[in-house]
Amino acid sequence: AAKRAGVAEQVTVRCCPPERLAEEYEEADFGFVLREPIAVNRVACPTKLYEYLAYGVVPIVKLPEMGDFIDLGGRCLAYEDFASGKVPGSAELDEIRRANLRVFDRAHGLIEQGQEQLRALDRIDPAMDVAAHPGLFLTDLERCCLYPAAAW
Repeated sequence: AAKRAGVAEQVTVRCCPPERLAEEYEEADFGFVLREPIAVNRVACPTKLYEYLAYGVVPIVKLPEMGDFIDLGGRCLAYEDFASGKVPGSAELDEIRRANLRVFDRAHGLIEQGQEQLRALDRIDPAMDVAAHPGLFLTDLERCCLYPAAAW
């Protein structure tokens, strides 16, 4: 793909130990996330993808629909396009990086919200009358875990 795009001398593919990842990411323009289109890959989003977003590495993917990446506004390059030499110009790549940094920030915010919701669940007294607390929203699963079925 790099030869077809005329950039073979500028492309390096390598592995490195975890302690050097930040340094490598800071030097990288692109990163591969080559997941096959199977169910588990559609619902799970690899940590590697979010590492790329945090460092401004543009993901090259086989499957864009990973977890909530696209729903959050994530942008990537299709592996097939990259392999055939279709690489956007620097202005578009910069826009992809900016969009993906916003996705990273949104995802981080969602994680913080989820953590707060879990902490709130820890503070719930199982003897509490849920009906007396209209601001308390529990899913059916949470109700099953916290209260006997006869209580609701």
